Amino acid sequence: DDRQPHDNNNNNKPSRSLAIIAFLGSLDDLSLFIPMLAGKAFGIIELMIGAMISAFFIVVLCICLTQCKPVAAVLEKIPLVAIVVTFSVILLTKGIFLMK
Repeated sequence: DDRQPHDNNNNNKPSRSLAIIAFLGSLDDLSLFIPMLAGKAFGIIELMIGAMISAFFIVVLCICLTQCKPVAAVLEKIPLVAIVVTFSVILLTKGIFLMK
């Protein structure tokens, strides 16, 4: 039998981490969108259309970035933890200085 065993757990780990971070990142949107919906700043249809358009642009951007091999090679070397920490520090800093 020429089949080689492969570890599906290691192959799925980056995808699983990305999915978890994406889900957790979307939770903060709920804290923004629910009060705006309740305050009638926009309707549910406008929210759905805006979310679909932004999701489309994000997918297109990701596809373009992964198709450019030099950019993809650089992005693959950046640890996911570094990206999350960087965004966290930026958001916390903005929050602290905008509270005045």
